[in-house]
Amino acid sequence: MDVRDWVEEACKALVDYPEDVVVTLVEGSQNHIIEVTCRPSDFGKMVGFRWGHFKGMRDVLTGVGGRQGKRYLLEGIEPESEPRVFKREHRK
Repeated sequence: MDVRDWVEEACKALVDYPEDVVVTLVEGSQNHIIEVTCRPSDFGKMVGFRWGHFKGMRDVLTGVGGRQGKRYLLEGIEPESEPRVFKREHRK
């Protein structure tokens, strides 16, 4: 299992709609950027409170990258949320 697959499996385990998780790997000479997107309703669950889940995954990626001589950067791309409609209730 490579790093991209591991990140994808970890993120899918955290959300309600795992089929909407998209992980892309942009490879450079030493820096590799892993971008993760999901549904707007699942974004908070995926990144965790104060980005806790992502911080943990970044720690693991730092260790893996150190052994491979690479640097992995994990980015959560926040999806555009659905437009909210606020209705004003009339008071009598």
